[in-house]
Amino acid sequence: PLPIAFRDKAERAMKKADASEAGGQEVRVLSLKGLINPVTERYVVREITRGEREGAECVVLEIDTPGGLVDSMMNIVTKMLNSKVPVVSYVHPTGAKAGSAGTFVVMAAHVAAMAPGTSIGAAHPVVLGPEGGVQSLPKEIRQKEVNFLSAYVRAVAKRRGRNVKWAEKAVRSSATLTDDEALKAGVIDLVARDLSELLERIDGRKVVLDGEEVVLHTKGAVVRRIPMSPWERFLLVISNPMVAYLLLMVAFYGIIYELANPGAIFPGVIGVIALILALSLIHISEP
Repeated sequence: PLPIAFRDKAERAMKKADASEAGGQEVRVLSLKGLINPVTERYVVREITRGEREGAECVVLEIDTPGGLVDSMMNIVTKMLNSKVPVVSYVHPTGAKAGSAGTFVVMAAHVAAMAPGTSIGAAHPVVLGPEGGVQSLPKEIRQKEVNFLSAYVRAVAKRRGRNVKWAEKAVRSSATLTDDEALKAGVIDLVARDLSELLERIDGRKVVLDGEEVVLHTKGAVVRRIPMSPWERFLLVISNPMVAYLLLMVAFYGIIYELANPGAIFPGVIGVIALILALSLIHISEP
């Protein structure tokens, strides 16, 4: 039998050849908008895996996020660093941002790009407050979290050949950059106005997969946008911290009413359901 690594590369080559014969290479475009959480994590990881399995030329991840959960961000980054299909991060459209956890995701891509008028950075750890706002972590926990995330982002930046010093600065002091500044600082690879320009400019670029250089062929590629499923979009809406705390309020009053009026049943059932949903949606920290 062939060695596993060699067999995987041969299978990818065959899938790309089949795609080419079917009418051109396929570029898959995902949308990472809003908070990075278990819902967006599942969506991104699943579609990168499908891109690997089906021989996509590359996966483009359009990003507009204020940040998100540490665990979800790390799972996405891990998938990107070990992906067998090139992943392109693209902060888009104009006015979009890759804040906090989004900074890590951008830097983990094989190719990182931003649209004009976008920004990246501010990755200092915070806690989601009871009204959807943010507040500082306790001093001891904050220091541990900052040290860990600083080391983590340095490792990601070094792996992709990006600006290690700035990456650490984004975590330790919430440094931010505009698209032009990020390009000059070596945080991203290029600035592109839209997806068409992005695909044209990365055509012929070399990226490393499994220790081997691969050339991107994206000019004239078939673009396939893959949205979240309706169920994932629903989960994304209710996973908003504000929704979670509203559910806590419903749970509190429902249970109090049930205790004050034994046998009412309905308020108690609603309260318990709301409590279970709220506890499943509340998370502690985000980068």
